[in-house]
Amino acid sequence: MFNFLRSLFSGLPSTASYEAHLHDQENKYATYMETFESDEYKRYIELKEFVYNPANMKFRPTRSAPVQQGYSKEDAKLYRNALKQYKQNLKLEEKQFKREIKQLKEEFNNVKNTRTMKTFFHLKKNYAKSFAEQERWVSKFYDDFVKPELDPRWTDNQVVGEKLLNGAHYSPIEEMQMFTLNNLQQVGGMLKIRIREEHKQGLAWDKTYGLVPRTFNYTSGMVTSANAFKQMYGKFMAKVQVKQTSGTCHAFWMGTETKKPHLNIFKIEGHNLTLALYTGSVTIEKKLKYKLKNDFYIFTLLWSNEKIIWFINGKRVFETANVISEPMYIAFSSGVYDKKASATTMYVDWVKCYRMN
Repeated sequence: MFNFLRSLFSGLPSTASYEAHLHDQENKYATYMETFESDEYKRYIELKEFVYNPANMKFRPTRSAPVQQGYSKEDAKLYRNALKQYKQNLKLEEKQFKREIKQLKEEFNNVKNTRTMKTFFHLKKNYAKSFAEQERWVSKFYDDFVKPELDPRWTDNQVVGEKLLNGAHYSPIEEMQMFTLNNLQQVGGMLKIRIREEHKQGLAWDKTYGLVPRTFNYTSGMVTSANAFKQMYGKFMAKVQVKQTSGTCHAFWMGTETKKPHLNIFKIEGHNLTLALYTGSVTIEKKLKYKLKNDFYIFTLLWSNEKIIWFINGKRVFETANVISEPMYIAFSSGVYDKKASATTMYVDWVKCYRMN
């Protein structure tokens, strides 16, 4: 953890250290919650509330002493015998009370000092802030791509084509690739989105003429959650590797059924990394100085009513005021913008989306 925190103040933290940090926090919280919801913890609370209540430590007889007025003068001997018996019973009762209190205190100390409870107290003391942060979020969408086929929550089409054009697959006229299902593969617990050099007949969307036939020299792939998952505000994360080549573009983005608003959680064109927000009246683009290696990175977007914050491997890299107030779906896509582009691949290890609790 120290190495991860130290790296936050220099360049980008390594993906391995950041993911290890995430797993460590998740595992600690899972251990904490497992104990918190256990019968052992419930018993600890019961005993603690009893033992730490001074009123419970005071002996109270269950019966009242015999009253002399209840006996006639002739029954004085009976009264003395009754009083004597009462005092004997009182001593026995008090002795039993102290024995039970001692047993409860011993049980309380035994429960408090088990390895499970000691771990719980340690976690509660040292990771309260981390646990509070985790409790802020509820998981709403998750895919680790371990199945042999694409999860049905994903669609491999533009949302407009899916919703308004009878499922027609198309590409914007300014782009050079045709999107096909064949370029999406799930192998080794990852989603592969490939760009390939091949000739295909397809459709392109022209603002003036609508859908027009076109011969494409490249094919690629995209997935969106438009049919299954949309959300306004939250935390959106993905672990992605991009094989950067000139003339290609890879992106993790969010959109609606119209072209705008649009959010780029990341967009990598060649070797340039850009974060962006677009609405009908606002354009915000941030080109980052970081030169990413051909390795995995964890990209995170934190979207609230007030602001939008971008992170790479846990490091805040950009922030802007929020101007979007409608649910958006998530998407991954790869494309071509230069006829000299080469084949390449984007790998998505996992994607996680959370709503604020």
